[in-house]
Amino acid sequence: MGGSGSSRWVGFRRGRQIHECASVRIESGHRVLAEIPRERSTCMMVTRFHHGREEQLAAVAIRQPFGGRRWYFVCPRCRRRCRALYVPFATHALACRLCHRLTHESQRLNRYWRLNRRLDKLWHRMGGDEDDHSEWPEKPKGMHWRTFERLKSEWSGVNDEIWADAARTLGPFLARLSR
Repeated sequence: MGGSGSSRWVGFRRGRQIHECASVRIESGHRVLAEIPRERSTCMMVTRFHHGREEQLAAVAIRQPFGGRRWYFVCPRCRRRCRALYVPFATHALACRLCHRLTHESQRLNRYWRLNRRLDKLWHRMGGDEDDHSEWPEKPKGMHWRTFERLKSEWSGVNDEIWADAARTLGPFLARLSR
């Protein structure tokens, strides 16, 4: 039991993630999109990628509640609106994230690593260096004290949550060791 190849994970292949693929993103402030007359809500764009290969992409504009419009690509495969199209390196097909079954890195993290990532983000927002967690960082210039104190409180709460999870996980193990 437990020998090589005895688990169900034999042949399991981790799915591709967004950051591993080339992408084409649409920006609302793009010069070409800004030149399109207001009455038009669709356009065709030509993009060049993969050794000079050209692809024609459809784009649609959606009106925003407070004025203006936001542009989206139309996925060539599923016809959904999306802000980015991806080309995984194994294929040469341009399509949306869902068609290529791509995931975000955060979708593969367990609770512990998600909480640690949140701690790091809060620490950086407070102006802290990622190496030194020995004392609170100085308040960044321009940040309100109230915001800084709220971030400190949130950081402490997430840190307590991590330690509570560790105690819950390690408690039974440590109890067995002390017998």
